[in-house]
Amino acid sequence: LTGDAGVKWLQEYEDDKPFFLHLSFCGPHFPLDPPEEFASRHKPEDMPPPECVEDEAFIELNKKHRAAYAAMIEHVDEEIGKTLSVLEERGMLEDTIIFFGTDHGDMMGHHQRIGKMIYYDGSARTPYIVRFPDGCNAGKVLDGMVEAVDLPCAILEAAGYTPEDLPKLMPQTPGQSFYRYARSEVPEHREDAYSECWTIDHPVAYRMLRTRDWKYVFRKEGDVLFDMVNDPLETENLIDR
Repeated sequence: LTGDAGVKWLQEYEDDKPFFLHLSFCGPHFPLDPPEEFASRHKPEDMPPPECVEDEAFIELNKKHRAAYAAMIEHVDEEIGKTLSVLEERGMLEDTIIFFGTDHGDMMGHHQRIGKMIYYDGSARTPYIVRFPDGCNAGKVLDGMVEAVDLPCAILEAAGYTPEDLPKLMPQTPGQSFYRYARSEVPEHREDAYSECWTIDHPVAYRMLRTRDWKYVFRKEGDVLFDMVNDPLETENLIDR
């Protein structure tokens, strides 16, 4: 429905003014119920097992979840393809900047966890895909630190505002535009990224700071420190060292 609504809106758009279209797809998300045409393409036996898990029953169940999850991703991918096709058909594609991202990740069984609300990278680390009309950095992968609050700032800069305008437009945001970083016009965006979940008295609450090499987590039940270079699966808490 989301994809159809986006396609319809673009097909009917007749204004000469620039537009901002926000499409928010629910999937991939529980319940894992992809359409059959996509579900039948992904088999549990083809799915890789989760990391840091020994429970065989959990691994087999997780493979079923992964297959359905992959099918939902493919479904969203097809809907986005339809949107891009309309932009191309109407001659708008090369005048449109596209940002694609998500609000959180999914543990997908790693550390025997599903869903979000945890400081592990599977949950907290999410990617952005940016497509520029002029083909800038097409296919290039940047691994710098970016926060979710940076996206509105990047959209505003893409629309013509300057970084100096942002404090006036959004005076309370901690966000910083990554627009020029995405275009490789500056070498770095942030030295670190901050993430938090709920208030600190909540049972699963945390505050986390991530750099390229380290991850520090403040939790009510005790702090956590991971060496992300030598321990990318986040298996050894080094806080007592």
